[in-house]
Amino acid sequence: MISPLSHIKPSLINEQIYSQTDLSDLKQSLTTNGQLESLVVNDELEIISGHRRYYSMMRLGWKECEVRVVNYDNETI
Repeated sequence: MISPLSHIKPSLINEQIYSQTDLSDLKQSLTTNGQLESLVVNDELEIISGHRRYYSMMRLGWKECEVRVVNYDNETI
């Protein structure tokens, strides 16, 4: 499904788990190839998987992207 990026929320725990990385290669891939993988989000559109893609799309000025809604008992895993 397509969702506006403005409706999607990064997971707060992501910053605790991962350090910031260079997004240059990913931004180039998105520019060249488009979105190849959906962001995985829960019902509240909080990101479960795809934070780097989300931040890259935001920096590129994208307005919407493909998401896949999935609900897990434990979204951190």
